[in-house]
Amino acid sequence: MRRRTGEGPLEWDGRKVYTGEDLEQLTDAVDDPEHVENPEHYRRRLRHGIALVLVLLLVIAMAVAGYLVLTKRLDLPWPQPGSDAAAAPSEPACPPGERQYLDPVGVTVDVYNATGRPGLAEGTQSQLVDRGFRPGALGNDSLPSRGMVGLVVSGPEGYDAALTVQRQIPGAVYERDDDMQGVTVRLVLGESFQELQPPAEVSTAPGPLVCQ
Repeated sequence: MRRRTGEGPLEWDGRKVYTGEDLEQLTDAVDDPEHVENPEHYRRRLRHGIALVLVLLLVIAMAVAGYLVLTKRLDLPWPQPGSDAAAAPSEPACPPGERQYLDPVGVTVDVYNATGRPGLAEGTQSQLVDRGFRPGALGNDSLPSRGMVGLVVSGPEGYDAALTVQRQIPGAVYERDDDMQGVTVRLVLGESFQELQPPAEVSTAPGPLVCQ
């Protein structure tokens, strides 16, 4: 049996039946300005919207960072499991302990000019050869500081050879390069370089490398 009770919806066998007019009244209630423009309702929706935007930005940032790490365009500031840095502590930049002075005949020296003086590398290498060193490469290079005397560079196997070369150039400092192999030494001459230590004044006693 169909009947309407009061102003509410129709009932059919005890069940509510909404007409088009009833649905229109419900829609008007939802769109009621007093409800939509309610300050607390607006602030709640605003907070929800801001939270969703922040979550979305965080997801995008994590995705971009992950892509950069996987493509090796971004290095993480901490050692990764299984990496060499995580497996063992790095060797000090300036090797500790005393090094032995070697016979120059077993030491090859590459000489580079970091000044505007032409022929400086060739002339210095010629003097080193006169002292028994083996001639290596010649060329131009640069130094981190314009006022340096010189830079003596070697790999871990060339500490003694580096000491032997460093004793020839007063004021030169040492720097380790793990990519260098064997006992070859790279000598880069700076603006403050004047001349080699006189042969009679070169100390052949064991001693430490002089670093910056």
